[in-house]
Amino acid sequence: MTARYLGLNGEPVTPQVISHVAGVGLIRGEYLCRLFGNYITSEQVRDGIRHYIGKLGECTRNKDIWYRLVEMESSEVNTFEGCDVPLYEKSPMMGLRGAARALQIPATFDLEVSMLVECAKANRNLHVIIPYVTSVAQFERLAARMRALGFSNKIGAMIETPAMALDLAQFNSAELFVVGLNDLRSLCLGIARDRLTADVIPGSVMTLLKHCVEIAAEKNIPLHIAGYIGPDSFKQLDMAGVDAVVVHYSHLKTVFPDDFCSLDGELDYKKIKNEVRARVGDPAIR
Repeated sequence: MTARYLGLNGEPVTPQVISHVAGVGLIRGEYLCRLFGNYITSEQVRDGIRHYIGKLGECTRNKDIWYRLVEMESSEVNTFEGCDVPLYEKSPMMGLRGAARALQIPATFDLEVSMLVECAKANRNLHVIIPYVTSVAQFERLAARMRALGFSNKIGAMIETPAMALDLAQFNSAELFVVGLNDLRSLCLGIARDRLTADVIPGSVMTLLKHCVEIAAEKNIPLHIAGYIGPDSFKQLDMAGVDAVVVHYSHLKTVFPDDFCSLDGELDYKKIKNEVRARVGDPAIR
């Protein structure tokens, strides 16, 4: 049976909510930056993230917490006072983001990882996911750097491109695979992310997902699926033998209505994204 993990964007979480999930499968670092109003280079933002992880640690106890490093398109990073290096790209989604940006601007990567090293000392269940990996070599270099900075907990990889799905067997040190269904569907189908829904997953994408399930099982590495997930797509993933699905806090009531009839502290994602769009001037910002 497919386990269910919680996806968070800064929502307050109670022990009651945690009791219905296997753990926290994805904290999206970029949403915490948006909530705190600056980039990860800001000490105030990092303090806010430390506090948020600490509060989660109090109610998760022995359940895993997976934090994904900040993953923003350059057009949005440029709008923050704490922008490290302004970049102007014709196609930010295909530009310098995720693992590639971390390698290009290592000082910012080191700041975020050093913060997480501190958090992990108090929360041994805190693990980290490297976002938007576009080559195995990228992941291995960044994972090695994290170890050198003192991070000793688990390190996972986001699998968001068809190439990485096909190259899954080549990873050597990943301890978790998280398939980012939104980017994978967008790149596989040639559809902009803002047109994606939580409907049934198309056959071509399911073929890639089943390949990932098989390879992950052969390597004995857990594989989770995250993204726009509804009741029907959850059933598809369950039938495909996926280890776990990460369902965002705001979708819990839709996907699991019997367990989550009401939730406190839901964020207005539409408002947050509209604020980002206004700053960036891009109607298609994720």
